[in-house]
Amino acid sequence: MLDRDIRQFLYQNTLHHYTEDTNSRVIDEMGLSAHAARIDIGVINGQLVGYEIKSDRDNLLRLPRQLEIYNQIFDLITVVCGPKHEAKLLAYLPTHCGLLVTQKHGADSPSLRTVRNATQNEGRNGYMVASLLWCDEAKELLIRLGDKKGLSKLRKWELWERLACFYTDDIDALSEQVRGILKNRQTWREA
Repeated sequence: MLDRDIRQFLYQNTLHHYTEDTNSRVIDEMGLSAHAARIDIGVINGQLVGYEIKSDRDNLLRLPRQLEIYNQIFDLITVVCGPKHEAKLLAYLPTHCGLLVTQKHGADSPSLRTVRNATQNEGRNGYMVASLLWCDEAKELLIRLGDKKGLSKLRKWELWERLACFYTDDIDALSEQVRGILKNRQTWREA
């Protein structure tokens, strides 16, 4: 199966409950960390959930760098791959990452086999979660939190740093604020 086939199948069979839920947003090619990386599918609801697709035609060369970023942002991460990559990914992926493998049954429609379910990622980083916000969004959140000093002079990375410091001991609260902003974002390609 090609990437587009896997993506279509995911939407029809795994993600349909998110796309029908008004409390969830599903974002294709979701930009992360000032667009230093993208995840194939990001789901924003009560958690940040990421799906990375690696078809049998893909190589895994970029995956270590991608996972480095994903692990700092997402509550749940699932890699969806073709059978060619299953053994390598099972040995390589952190234990909190889920793994789904595509299966083709002759002329029948494809299916996904769950090798491992995703579990809560404990490695999230406040700065990286805050980096999902655009400058204006980060400033607006800081203002709501009562931090108004010199915001207009700060660069985006300084705003993210300030947010991370504000939520030093509560990444779940920061993530909740960021998710709320992302769910209400009208367009995803302007930044």
